[in-house]
Amino acid sequence: MKQHVKTWIIIAFIVVLTTSCTITIAVSQTRNIVLTIDQDGIVHVQILALVSEGLNNITLPITPIVATVETYVNNTLVPSVIINNTLYVFSEGKGIARVAYIAETNESEGRFSFNIMTNETCLLYTSPSPRDLSTSRMPSSA
Repeated sequence: MKQHVKTWIIIAFIVVLTTSCTITIAVSQTRNIVLTIDQDGIVHVQILALVSEGLNNITLPITPIVATVETYVNNTLVPSVIINNTLYVFSEGKGIARVAYIAETNESEGRFSFNIMTNETCLLYTSPSPRDLSTSRMPSSA
């Protein structure tokens, strides 16, 4: 029940924020962005960011599939709200936020693509790794 109430408080806070009041929001310093493309071509995004007490905003580097977003602050699942590719999360104190989600992708002529909308460095991993010869799909030469 408390989690549900916190969600409504955050939503109400965002509504007030976007209407007319001037409210100070802590802009989180992104520490790490990791993108992993799995063997099915699904793009998983994980962001680690420093947060402070109060309402924090984290700019998302890739548009998420909203239903897949999970936000943790200091290893506790917390509610969050996404508006225009910005995630808003309330924190009771300083800590580390971990945001994980599946990225929205586009398909054209049998190829999938996604847009990275940040100038920050992103680590990109593929699974299985093209360097991992044990999982190579190439026929062996005997």
